[in-house]
Amino acid sequence: MTLSDYCRLCKINMRVEGIYGHSTDMFSSKKPPSLSERLTILGVTVAPESGASRRSCQRCSNRISRLERDLPTFRQWEEEFRNTDSNIAKRQREPTPSKTPRALKKTCPNPPSPRDISTRKTTTQVTITYPSQTVSRVCNPEEDPIIKFIILKRWKEAASHALKHKHLQEELKSGIIQLIFEECEKLCSQRNDFILWRSKPADLKSFSFHSLRDDLHRLAPFMLSIFNCITNNNNLSTCTAAAIAIRGRQPRLAALSHYINTILQYGGAKKSVFKRLSQLSITTSHGRAIKKQHELALGCGADFQKLKLSFKDTDNDEEFQEAFRSMEDLHLSDENSAPSTRQKDSRVTCPSSYSIIMDNLDLFVHRHHQSIDNSNRSLHWIHHIAVKDRIPTHHISNIKPTTDIQRYNLALSLPQRNTQALMRRELIVLGTRMLNKHLTVFESFGDIVVHHIPHEYSSEMSTRSTDYPLGLYFKDENKRNDLVEVMRHIQQQYMPKDPDGAQHLLIGGDRLTEANCRNVQWGFSDADTEEERMEGMHFKFEDWHAIRVIFEVSYHVKKNKNWNYLFIFNIH
Repeated sequence: MTLSDYCRLCKINMRVEGIYGHSTDMFSSKKPPSLSERLTILGVTVAPESGASRRSCQRCSNRISRLERDLPTFRQWEEEFRNTDSNIAKRQREPTPSKTPRALKKTCPNPPSPRDISTRKTTTQVTITYPSQTVSRVCNPEEDPIIKFIILKRWKEAASHALKHKHLQEELKSGIIQLIFEECEKLCSQRNDFILWRSKPADLKSFSFHSLRDDLHRLAPFMLSIFNCITNNNNLSTCTAAAIAIRGRQPRLAALSHYINTILQYGGAKKSVFKRLSQLSITTSHGRAIKKQHELALGCGADFQKLKLSFKDTDNDEEFQEAFRSMEDLHLSDENSAPSTRQKDSRVTCPSSYSIIMDNLDLFVHRHHQSIDNSNRSLHWIHHIAVKDRIPTHHISNIKPTTDIQRYNLALSLPQRNTQALMRRELIVLGTRMLNKHLTVFESFGDIVVHHIPHEYSSEMSTRSTDYPLGLYFKDENKRNDLVEVMRHIQQQYMPKDPDGAQHLLIGGDRLTEANCRNVQWGFSDADTEEERMEGMHFKFEDWHAIRVIFEVSYHVKKNKNWNYLFIFNIH
């Protein structure tokens, strides 16, 4: 691109698709005069220069032609109106005022005119004292209000006028950009411990937008105020926008990106979604998201391991050992025939017990292009969690029953007066429920009806269970070899142990899981040791499976009448 590609007069680019379009050389022409000579006649002198273009566009040539055509008429108008204005000024001139008496001049010398009073303005003078000299200057009208309001400490008005000043506005913009640049440097420095630097699994679990906002306020308050103005003080939008913007500067500030990755992975987002959003600095790449997911999975169950190790931590506690021996002596004593009660006065906090709950996670993978080596797959994985027991059972003996069977009185098993009184009380509660539910007259007493009979552990059972996710085990419980590996894994990793060895562990699931696990345990019943026989694991059926089946049956009965008839036929 050369200088001749631009018009000398209007500076536009005249080269279109590699060729000049509608342009003229200003200093040479086939038919004189040239454009430069015509401009000289109009009063504008244009000379050839080494650093300037020699060509003019067609639009500027047309403007010169119109000026040559209309300029004589304009000169004629100018001459006519100049003569007319001079004659009118002579005719409308006011007469010379009379001479002011001498006495009036003495009493009122130099009287102020109304024009002077109305146009008088305040001026601001700045005096600068140097060691060698003193400089005084009167401020221009543009700088006058800025200096004046600064001296009066009216900062809002001073800043408002400074933003309107055309030269100060550019300088203020440069200063603001420099301030934001310095705050971004603070955020990108690892020494300042910005929260977006912390992307380890333990840090991601404790990530919160409140902490992110506090760090932004600590390191970049000015930038935070700008984002607050843009988002109208929306906390989530402000933190998200600031985190995405700063990650465009430093890609390793990816804590929020990993947070968004987990949300997308939970929703089943595809690889193409990560590819597009990673280019916008919203997420990381799909490979890094999968890698971080594996890191998070390695720490799965860390809280549960602390719960399990509570047995080992209390082994060295003399107070716990003393309490353990006293409870053991109480259970083994033949003289004490009364059933053990809840240890409310225990001074020692016993370690919490737990159970393992597992269930199937079924997936069906559809292949877009099926072949012999790449066909549809039906996956059956095992998802298991640990559930903390809400009621401690350490006061109940696992060695001997509370009463010797040889000395037990069978008459105690018959209902006594106390038993009948308790049954009568419970039947009264059940009767009041039925009356309130089925008789309209008693509906007004609904607020005093006991809907749940209180018992000794009502407060504990009314709280939510504490569960610890243990992740997925990529085995199929319908395959015997896989189920054996799963049970060995549970025995090694989750079985609670005390100084006497392994304790008992309840394992819950559905009916199929319970039956398969019992069959595996029976298959190893002829092994040598307790660990090889898988003793200590007790399998049970979870009640919520039955409730879920009831809801499914109720749904199908109400939605499908044909299925309803088939259901009734199968029952009969």
